[in-house]
Amino acid sequence: MRQLAGTICVGFILAVALAAARPHAQDAGPLRWFKGNTHTHSLNSDGDSTPDDVVRWYREQRYDFLFLTDHNMATPVEGLNAVFAMPDRFLVIRGEEVTDQAAGKPVHLNMLGGEAFVPPQGGDTVAEALRRNVAAISAARGVISINHPNFGWAMSASDLAGGQGAHLLEIHNGHFMVNNAGGGGYPSVEALWDSMLSAGIRIFGAASDDMHQLKQPWSKSSARPGQGWVVVRAARLSAESVLSALAAGDFYASTGVELSDVQATAQRLTVTVKEQSFARYTIQFIGQGGRVLKEAVASPATYEIAGDEGYVRARIVDSNGQIAWTQPVFVTPRARPQAESANAVGVFLRCTGQNDPLPALQAVKSLGLDTVQVSKLPDRFYTPEGAAEFAGMLRATGIRADSVVAVFAGESYADRETVVRTVGFRPLHLIEERLEYLRKCVDFAGAVGAGIVTFHMGFLPDNPEDGAYRSMLAAVTDIAAYAARKQVTISLETGQETGQQLAAFLDKITVARVGVNFDPANLIIYGVDAPSQALKHVLSRVTSVHVKDALLPDTPGAMGREVRPGQGRAELAECFRVLRAAGFSGALIIENYVARGLKTDPMDELRFAKAFLQTSGW
Repeated sequence: MRQLAGTICVGFILAVALAAARPHAQDAGPLRWFKGNTHTHSLNSDGDSTPDDVVRWYREQRYDFLFLTDHNMATPVEGLNAVFAMPDRFLVIRGEEVTDQAAGKPVHLNMLGGEAFVPPQGGDTVAEALRRNVAAISAARGVISINHPNFGWAMSASDLAGGQGAHLLEIHNGHFMVNNAGGGGYPSVEALWDSMLSAGIRIFGAASDDMHQLKQPWSKSSARPGQGWVVVRAARLSAESVLSALAAGDFYASTGVELSDVQATAQRLTVTVKEQSFARYTIQFIGQGGRVLKEAVASPATYEIAGDEGYVRARIVDSNGQIAWTQPVFVTPRARPQAESANAVGVFLRCTGQNDPLPALQAVKSLGLDTVQVSKLPDRFYTPEGAAEFAGMLRATGIRADSVVAVFAGESYADRETVVRTVGFRPLHLIEERLEYLRKCVDFAGAVGAGIVTFHMGFLPDNPEDGAYRSMLAAVTDIAAYAARKQVTISLETGQETGQQLAAFLDKITVARVGVNFDPANLIIYGVDAPSQALKHVLSRVTSVHVKDALLPDTPGAMGREVRPGQGRAELAECFRVLRAAGFSGALIIENYVARGLKTDPMDELRFAKAFLQTSGW
């Protein structure tokens, strides 16, 4: 926020958005907590102290990291780090408070990190200015924080919808004129956060100082340091790891309460307070609409997720008024049993034997089906113009795209060793390149009306502490967060890990609910699990099912082979029974390559699979 002659000038609005920070294999290691401030000013804008004095204060107060965020100014941090930084002890990170205005109201957003200076983008309304600035900061690859929305009573809940794509909302700002608590008919900032979350906008809550007056720490009428902070969880202290944790929501915000642990899965949220002997604590679990779901006074406290909460977050208040906030766990309603099947039956597009998409779609229509899982297309389709062209083909043929499959360049399924070496995120040096392609697939899926993007993540190491495991987890978290902002679900295809391993992996991802594209035959081909048993571990996450069958490998370490549905060991009848009992309502996708081995017509094999489904009761 800009301060001038003792008053805060009302006249700026900014918005921010970025692609989540990228995973780095070298960040693997035990996770630790790092405390930092995301909003700080110096003499380079309207603070009262030099950057050196500002950084020195936070270093001496045992903060681990600091963002300098001067107004419309990216204060250089290289020299400051040369003096003050210490490995795994303290770090200054580049930032900028993009300071804009719209309709006479101030809207300020921080770009944390980023690769370029971003000037304010303007707009006729607050919501428009938010959208424009979010897009600009996203292009600069910064983590985005919407700052003090009640400063100047600038942002309503409807205005904040224009900030979709931002990563953070300041739910506590330490400046004395920002109206955190609301009043006079205006909601509190925490209530605005709940409004955004309840509207399906995934955004995390931050606390900050918005420090301007380092030289007046005693005055309650000054923007003092030490008023609010975030504590990120990361393997090491680096700009990349801090930005990644902020973008992924792996942190808590605080004005004084300290947490020793936060564990969030799809099933439960557990909070452990680092208690002070003189204080007492109340832990509230909060869901959609700001409703208090449960209240506890003993730590650790756990909330068991029922499945209808929308989201679950925790608010911890001590007896002296200090607060900590955890980030929301986003909840997808669980399937309920239905009186009769509503499942669409579709085809994996490549299995038609047609290379061109239009003849392939027409071939699906000739089978009496109207649903496809879109397989790899020529690169030109992964652009706005190409996606519009493919959407036109869907309309012309009366076909619905249920999901999009991402097939990475360089992948090969020739044998098990090659799969380990080439598929998914297991080749760590290709993670960046493959994430970029996945973002194009997500954008394409949204443009053609498909709500799901699915892919193989590759062979997962057994040990969650393995560096490759952590890098793969960071990569899936990255793309899940990006897809959620586009209203698209990431769904991992089964195959290279057991159902229990996959469920444990997915439980670690809380930025968005990641689904499962259940392929029972793959579990047989790789010889890793009994499909019906694997299904029980991931049942609540299944978004679609591959209708495919296979035989087990002949020798250990080899791969099995695909056969016609009903002629293999994929336990299709039992899997179908389990799915029906759970009320599964997703698509059944026929993926069938047996024509290659049998030298038969691919369309005949698709007809066989369709008939098999009909006799199976679908």
